[in-house]
Amino acid sequence: MTRGPVPGTYARRLLVMAVTEYDDGTPAQQQEFSTGVSAQVTVVEGWWADPGLDDGRRFAPARLKQLRDLRDLREFVLDEKLAEVDDDEALVVYITGHGLAPANSPQHFLRLPDSYEDRPLSTAFPTAELIATVLDSRATHVLVMVDSCFSGRLETELKANLKALREGRRSLGSLVVLAAGNDESRPRLGQFTNLLRAAHEHCADRANGYAGSHLSWQDWKGIVGAVFDAKTMADIHEIWPTPSATVQRAHQQPSPCLPNPGYAAVEPVLGASLSQVGWTRTELDTYWISRAAGHPGAGGPGWYFTGRTELVKRVLAFLVGTENVLVVTGEAGSGKSALLARMVTLSDARFRADPHYGPLIADIPEELDVPVGSVDAAVLARNSDPDELAQTLYEALGGSPSVFGTAPARTRTASRGPAKPLDEGPVVALCKLVGELALLRGRPLTLVVDGIDEARNPTRVITDLLRPLTQLRMDTGGCPAVRLLLGVRSPREYTTAAEGEARRPSTSTPTAPSTDLLGLLIRATHSGNSIRTDDVEATRGDIAAYVRALLRAPYEGQGGAEEGRPELPLDPAQPQLRYQHRSLAAAVAEEVSPSFLDARIAAERLRSMRVLPSPDDPPWRRTLREGTEALLREDLGEVARWHDTPAEHLMAVLRTSAFGQGAGLPWADIWPAAVRALGPTPVADPDAAIRQVMASRLNGYLTTAVEDERTVYRPIHERISETLRYSPQFLLGLPDTDTDPAERFPEISITATHAQLVWAFEELLPAAPDQPPHPYLRRHLIAHVAAAGLVEDLHVPWRFLPWETSGTVRAALGLPADFHTSAAHLAAWARIEAFLGDAGAAARADSLRLSLLGTAVGRGAAGNMVATRPLPGYRSGVTPRWNQLRVPDNLLARTSTPSPHWCPSPFRTAARSSRRATRVVRCACGTRARERSSACPSGRPRTYAPWPC
Repeated sequence: MTRGPVPGTYARRLLVMAVTEYDDGTPAQQQEFSTGVSAQVTVVEGWWADPGLDDGRRFAPARLKQLRDLRDLREFVLDEKLAEVDDDEALVVYITGHGLAPANSPQHFLRLPDSYEDRPLSTAFPTAELIATVLDSRATHVLVMVDSCFSGRLETELKANLKALREGRRSLGSLVVLAAGNDESRPRLGQFTNLLRAAHEHCADRANGYAGSHLSWQDWKGIVGAVFDAKTMADIHEIWPTPSATVQRAHQQPSPCLPNPGYAAVEPVLGASLSQVGWTRTELDTYWISRAAGHPGAGGPGWYFTGRTELVKRVLAFLVGTENVLVVTGEAGSGKSALLARMVTLSDARFRADPHYGPLIADIPEELDVPVGSVDAAVLARNSDPDELAQTLYEALGGSPSVFGTAPARTRTASRGPAKPLDEGPVVALCKLVGELALLRGRPLTLVVDGIDEARNPTRVITDLLRPLTQLRMDTGGCPAVRLLLGVRSPREYTTAAEGEARRPSTSTPTAPSTDLLGLLIRATHSGNSIRTDDVEATRGDIAAYVRALLRAPYEGQGGAEEGRPELPLDPAQPQLRYQHRSLAAAVAEEVSPSFLDARIAAERLRSMRVLPSPDDPPWRRTLREGTEALLREDLGEVARWHDTPAEHLMAVLRTSAFGQGAGLPWADIWPAAVRALGPTPVADPDAAIRQVMASRLNGYLTTAVEDERTVYRPIHERISETLRYSPQFLLGLPDTDTDPAERFPEISITATHAQLVWAFEELLPAAPDQPPHPYLRRHLIAHVAAAGLVEDLHVPWRFLPWETSGTVRAALGLPADFHTSAAHLAAWARIEAFLGDAGAAARADSLRLSLLGTAVGRGAAGNMVATRPLPGYRSGVTPRWNQLRVPDNLLARTSTPSPHWCPSPFRTAARSSRRATRVVRCACGTRARERSSACPSGRPRTYAPWPC
């Protein structure tokens, strides 16, 4: 169920047909009605014709100024040439006025000022005629809203009248007609637009996180369900198109007829292929230009484009050289990702062509500049498995997301390559695409993969994806088809420091340990010597320069003091502060090196102080030595005091974000439920606590991203995430007689925390099978369930499975996927998951039902035992009369008929012995294959070698 880009439209028109004047009632009543209808039109125009919308989303309004009789309306329809609308136009039509529903007729009429209620055929306008004209045009995207009494009866009328509609248009899900209720509804003035206004406000609210430029009709239904108030709003019905699996799939895509009121257009600074690793415009303008240089061209390009000279030169040598693999590593917070981001950003042609950054680029020394186009694609491995990461790389290189059944939500790029579904898996598809592009360009592709240690399974990312990529060759001569620049975190040992002294690195620390992730990465990719970003002595000068730049940056656009704090921070422009800034920067560098993360947080705290500490102040230096955790603890305490908010509530907000899967945790519904579940003390209003964090300096500990067209939040660094997950009691400074405050929570405690989240998220699942769950749950609930060890039907109800988008149920359930009562639905789903592709939810639910029946037959049930209803509450469009379907167990892989390529499915087995074991599993074609698993003391992953069928 891949969400594609918004279909392009050449023109967009909003047509308003509003009857504002009737001769009924007193003059006061007539005026009240006219004013009310005008207010309704204002709401409609405020959504679709808002001057604040960009040109690509705003609709040009056209309104019939005088509407008294049939001639006025018919002339308006002819003047607007509705029957001649082109297929690249989008139409929104709003019809409002009194409705007529003759007792002896199924028709609906729009009553005009000169209409006679006993003569509707000749004096009133048949509403279905106008709708049919619009739907019979060539316009691909149409929305008609009928805000009138009895408008629900149009559903029956349209089904009868539109039988003559072209077959292709009858099944087109992008033609939508909304009515203000059923065939007996009499909505009061303003009730229809009350719902529109509430939906508009819901989308515009930052907390709800709608990040895409347009909404889908599935989004619309969820929004209506969230804001509907039966007392003040019309019960809007979708009366066209007729529900079907095709329509359901179409309604998952963004519609040009639904511009998102909450969309904040931000012109991307980088091309889509590099945007995951490179800097965003917000990061550039807020931190790495404004903070480091004041503004572009002000006194040079800024520290972030000129510092860390030796490391930059080493990476540049790789980019312009012939090495195949370079690994950049270092401990958490040492600037590894910033170094890679700098390379990726400066290599992007789009960034270099942006006139806003032209002066900055011109001032970069030649020996530190990055050649344009030296990086072909860059991705983050965070919370990805090998297939997901391969698919993200595939799309970053221009491959079409539609070839996979389930697409990653984080990136959407311009597509190239086949649009039909692939028979091979993402890793095989990526290797094919890389080989084709390398031959086409006549050179190896340079790919950047950062955050390998933050992947869902880092070992498999290395062995199942990165190693195969390094083995690709352009020709028989052995020229590599790909070059890899890889970022991975690795620890560094330090000697024990005396009280009051900065730590020192141990000289015996190996650069490539044989038993850790870094060692596995080096061996698997045959890379040379890695480069480290965490050399204490080498980074000290860079960190001091970085802190000085941050301290001296102006406060432009920052709004002075934080809300709730009475005093303004010091003005860094005061000349007498320059020497003090230099001394403080040196002290910070001495205590926190090699952590640029700690340095940034320490500098932000200094910037907020009314009175700066002495560079030799022991308590301040002790806080610096304790690192990010101590700085965050002090920030939590100060914000709690300023805003009179319990620190436990603020910490719960931050901690729950650290448990977010994928790109992060969305605000609306999900985040408040998580805060309520994990708060150490009851949180009466979790949403208010979240808003408090977002309005305070604690917001600086969070970063945002977009996943499934929703804004999501996560800690700015994995080191902060780990502290929040494993050491929350340290952040609160809680006295604990049983444990050391600095002691990490054990893994069993983290598992229990995921269980709490699962129980909270279960409450958010819709009770009706036809209602989609929140996009975050659709993509990540299975990951939470697996982390909690609760992979059972009780926690993953069958009604959720047809909406599930991660495609990881069989991986979470493991092999063999035994059929037992506690996971019967999950086991049946695991048997068909690999073959569902991009099918809609209704088709998936039918497939689940058939899989359950097939499983029953396979276990000895009679073939005619089809009267059982294994999915309570589901009304299937398919009624099996006889069944001999046998669904194979333990699917390991599937093969394509014309191709010998295997497509392994990620899974875990029940084997726990370290001895070599051989078991029989089953391939998708039904043939039994032999699984050979081995485990070795060094901790390398077992290899699975199915025999070809």
